[in-house]
Amino acid sequence: MGPLVEQVREWWPLARGERLLAAIDLGSNSFHLIVARLHGRDLHVIDRIKETVRLRSGLSDDGDLAPEARTRALSCLSRFGDRLKGMDSAQVRAVGTDALRRAGDSRDFLEAAEAALGHPIEIISGYEEARLIYAGATPDVSEGEEARLVLDIGGGSTEVILGQGARPKLLESLGMGSVSLTERCFDGGEVSRSAMKRALRIARGEISGVAPAYRRVGWGRALGASGTIRSIAAIAEARGWSESGITPDSLAALCDDLVARGRPEADDYPELRPDRVPILPGGTAILSAVFEALDIECMEIAPGALREGLLEDMAGRIRHRDVRDRTVTVMMGRYRMDRAHGRAVARTAVEAWDAVAAPWGLDQRPETREFLRWAACLHEIGMAVSHSQHHRHGGYILGHADMAGFSRDDQSMLSVLARLQRKKLSRRVLDELAHRHRPFGLHLACLLRVAIVLHRARDGIPSLAFSADRPTAWTLTLPEGWLERHPLLADDLAEEVDFEEAAGLRLEVCS
Repeated sequence: MGPLVEQVREWWPLARGERLLAAIDLGSNSFHLIVARLHGRDLHVIDRIKETVRLRSGLSDDGDLAPEARTRALSCLSRFGDRLKGMDSAQVRAVGTDALRRAGDSRDFLEAAEAALGHPIEIISGYEEARLIYAGATPDVSEGEEARLVLDIGGGSTEVILGQGARPKLLESLGMGSVSLTERCFDGGEVSRSAMKRALRIARGEISGVAPAYRRVGWGRALGASGTIRSIAAIAEARGWSESGITPDSLAALCDDLVARGRPEADDYPELRPDRVPILPGGTAILSAVFEALDIECMEIAPGALREGLLEDMAGRIRHRDVRDRTVTVMMGRYRMDRAHGRAVARTAVEAWDAVAAPWGLDQRPETREFLRWAACLHEIGMAVSHSQHHRHGGYILGHADMAGFSRDDQSMLSVLARLQRKKLSRRVLDELAHRHRPFGLHLACLLRVAIVLHRARDGIPSLAFSADRPTAWTLTLPEGWLERHPLLADDLAEEVDFEEAAGLRLEVCS
């Protein structure tokens, strides 16, 4: 299995305007790679690879990843990386879900994983995972279509999403999955009646808290978007328990069948891949509990899931329909921010970025321009809590809020920029950034800080110019005499010069 780009060039040459996109889902049980051609608005899948890695099974209660699980994961990612040679990081998006969210040493593992894959890896929240699953499960919906319930049972978590048309309305990520519940309730693979009752009781407890809200809203169709649900549907249809999809009766029959077999083996369920059989009891218990709690009569199989949602999300960014822009706009409204002021600060910050990007090396990571713009728009979000220490409040909000389209590392970047918008440029705070964001954190923080200072009076600013000739210095040029007429601003800029010098960056203010 060689590089895919070479095969495409030889067998399926890309037409003008087409591009390759790859999505990688680092799940709790399996890693998935999917590659598609983007032509206009259409995505055509040309390659899929799945490998069972059992990452969740390799996690201790303390979140430590066992050496053998780490080795399996890195070997798999190395093979994926070989397949993706020739594709740049703008064409590839890799995300980690529940197992990596729980891993205490995920930062060390991620650095090794990114080296093996050759591309950045994001850890996404359960909320973001649910949003992407909905996008992958409902790629063809329009705004006026009926509400749909989408369920995805992963190895370590279960996502329940209810959406109207193309947008999800309710999203929940439950702390149970087919691997975790199987390990918890079916010791050694033994499926007894009492073990199944215990698994159902635990699953009911997880879903019961969110079920009433979903039932109140209601839906027209229920879709299952995971390998576990596909496996259950395949068994139900093959055994004649259901003509199409999954029903309560077919689930009851499968529960009884698992208990009757006692210790299910691969030969008992030839409809499934052998690696799916050991986690079937936990997945069946979760699905049964969800059916019961939400009064589901029939569940169809969705056309896609998380990885397809990643492709749709990447395509949206290419088409300039980045969901992150909408998230920022929504948050500005939700926290009653001064939108005009935030956007004025953003325009000045971006103007500065454009001027210094090349000598500072920011142009090697064009997305830093967008992070600076978003941070500028949201820099006063902490005012919703208190004016005092608003930069700290804002950093907390941006680091912990559910923000559609943003990974944990992305939110950490926004959080750090909010916290560093005033006072000391703390190296300790900068070191909290993901290693791929760390080289740019200080420069982005300084651009944001100067833009904020210039707009502090909220009464407009004059024509100005930014420049830089090396990574450790930059210049702000203002009209002659302007600083003398604005002494408070002059004091603020003088203080900023001192703060930046202490952090290792020389700012010169000229007029």
